[in-house]
Amino acid sequence: MLTSKLRLLDNYHTSATTSKHWKKTLTTDQKPLQRLFGHKFKPEEIALYAHNPQKIANRIYSSRMGNRDEASGDGWKFHGRGCIQLTGHDNYWHFGQSIKQDMVAHPELVATPMYAALSAGWFFKTHGCNDLAEAQDWVGLTKRINGGTIGLDERISLTKRALDVLGA
Repeated sequence: MLTSKLRLLDNYHTSATTSKHWKKTLTTDQKPLQRLFGHKFKPEEIALYAHNPQKIANRIYSSRMGNRDEASGDGWKFHGRGCIQLTGHDNYWHFGQSIKQDMVAHPELVATPMYAALSAGWFFKTHGCNDLAEAQDWVGLTKRINGGTIGLDERISLTKRALDVLGA
């Protein structure tokens, strides 16, 4: 019982603190853009990308996770959606294969309630997140999902609070 509660909670708290919605909004001011993704931009480019979510996504997600280059538009097409903020062509393709749906042709479906939940469960299972949640390795789990530890303190706080409420 504790195991399933921990998995469910961590899946929830990861998605809840990652985004208030099932679709990532990449609109941001120049300062946060520089702080979070400065390594992806030349200083003179920041102003050109700020407040333009498509341009931001195409730059920061280009040529990785199965996405093609910035000009392809893959960064925006396969930006974070769903409870887990599924990102990247490869994740959309593999998730779609697992449920026998073409998520590459229809990535917007991941922002709908059913596919938002299914994609989170798929990601947790296929990316080794369940073991990390069971071990309460919040740092490892956050890195597995997000690649870094932004928002870690909030995730840990929310998880502890939820575990207290559930008596786990």
